[in-house]
Amino acid sequence: MIEAYRNVLKEPKFILIAAYSFLMCFEYIFVEALGGDSIFKPYRIAGIILIAYAFLNACYLKKVKLDSYDFLIVLFFSIHFFSAFSTAGLDGSGMYYTNQNIILILLSFLVCFSIKQFLENDIKLIELIVFLFMLATFINVIYAIYSVISNPVSAFRISGFYKDPAIFGVTVSILITYCIAQYLYVENNTKLKIIIFIVSTLSFGVLLLAASRTGLLSLFLVVSVVGVMKLGFIRTLALLFIIIGSLIFVNNIDFTNFSPEIQYGIGRTFDRLSIENTLGGGGAGRLPTWRAAFLLFEDNYFFGIGMGQYPEYSIQYAQLLPEGVENSVVLEYNLGLHSNYLSALIEGGIIGFIVYATLNFLWLVNSIKAYTYLKDANSLFFLLFFILISLSGFTQETFQFPYYLFFLTMLTIYNRTILSGETKA
Repeated sequence: MIEAYRNVLKEPKFILIAAYSFLMCFEYIFVEALGGDSIFKPYRIAGIILIAYAFLNACYLKKVKLDSYDFLIVLFFSIHFFSAFSTAGLDGSGMYYTNQNIILILLSFLVCFSIKQFLENDIKLIELIVFLFMLATFINVIYAIYSVISNPVSAFRISGFYKDPAIFGVTVSILITYCIAQYLYVENNTKLKIIIFIVSTLSFGVLLLAASRTGLLSLFLVVSVVGVMKLGFIRTLALLFIIIGSLIFVNNIDFTNFSPEIQYGIGRTFDRLSIENTLGGGGAGRLPTWRAAFLLFEDNYFFGIGMGQYPEYSIQYAQLLPEGVENSVVLEYNLGLHSNYLSALIEGGIIGFIVYATLNFLWLVNSIKAYTYLKDANSLFFLLFFILISLSGFTQETFQFPYYLFFLTMLTIYNRTILSGETKA
């Protein structure tokens, strides 16, 4: 990895990719530091420079790499965007959410497309770029721990706890998944195993503090998958017991003797993990939202209504739910779908869902092939990452998550490198 680091420093294009990977994880620390959101965050600036670099390089060489994944991704999002324009044109609905999605997803796609133009078939280089992401995530974990120690009352607002627990939680779950994959393949290095264990433990503690139900559920299922593949029955049960036991512990902490500020802050955060809070109101409004969305799907089943358009219809279709199903959440707020798969089906229609299913099928098959062929820590991590992001997609829309397309791009390049047999490693 040291040699890969030296190679990165020799090439501006690799420096930009590495900077993008590292800086991406500070999404919400930037918000806290700057006091507001902005498209011109450091990782986005690195991405914009990378896009410009790739464009100039393509003009000079008159060559652009395009694969089947690029074609399907462009087709998938194009269906969503053009459906949104046609829907809004017909019924006059607003396009605020769609326009926001277009900017963020287009920027993310162009960055990832640029990375594909530059990244060579060098496993060590791919490993380094992934490692930088994990390092930055762990810095977020340390920052969160520091925030809790220095100011417990407002700790739940730090590192995305308040902004969006799901995004931060899934990011930390990716780090823990990476640690699990690395730990399983470490041999004759006790010190490294101890370091990985400490990083995993601290990260899991912060995942609990973030109260990310999506992150915890996805991690729980990933551990189950790892158990079937590598750990054995006893060790799998031990890990699952730790996760469940931790949830039971934090849900039984009595905050009544604490100050009102702490009750509202950390107590409110932990309360998110209770079964009553999770299932109450249909999973924070998800279940009735999905039922209302299916009613909308019946009216727009072929091409859908367009990405980001569901909040424009959510209250209207919530009114059509049978008595006893609706609740105040879905009747009073414009809610998103909180599911990749439902977004693909309802906002992209049957055509969009087929394209999305094809994409995921290709990623899954090639990830399994790469792991079967190599069977090392990184091939296991990429397979587990795909499982993690696929599972989290059931209860959260991850299309706008900063790392979603980035890691799927890295997974695509990694699988291509392994399966082509052209790696420089």
